[in-house]
Amino acid sequence: MNRTIGVATVWLLIQSATIQGQQPQEPPRASLQGAVLKIGTDEPIIGAHITLIRTSVPSPGISAPSELVTGDSGKFVLKDIEPGTYRVSVASNGFVKQDYGQRVNGAPGSIVTLSAGQTTKDIVVHLTPTGSISGSSTAASTARAIDRSCRDIR
Repeated sequence: MNRTIGVATVWLLIQSATIQGQQPQEPPRASLQGAVLKIGTDEPIIGAHITLIRTSVPSPGISAPSELVTGDSGKFVLKDIEPGTYRVSVASNGFVKQDYGQRVNGAPGSIVTLSAGQTTKDIVVHLTPTGSISGSSTAASTARAIDRSCRDIR
């Protein structure tokens, strides 16, 4: 009987040491893939800045990898993302900044939920070109009128 208790005690000590030696494993990370295109033409936008903004606790804010730039095909891939909920924001020179799923300028975009080990594909954001005024003026009065117009727009 004492021998059985002794063997059981040794076995428990070995199991306890094994469990204590094991490090808790992080859940598998997620990834996100998509493209940034010009609205109405589906022309890829090269060099658009993609920002991933975490909306869930425990750490709201920008999450690494937080930003990258689209390649020649307008496509992007974000890897090694903690599971959680995010907004995907896109900005590029000459275009209006927009979030994924945003319907109205100034309104929030859609929330993207990423689970452990999940790969979310087909995130497509269509950017709208910004307006611009260009030209030349030779008369001082015309230049003053344009200057006033530009101040009124701001």
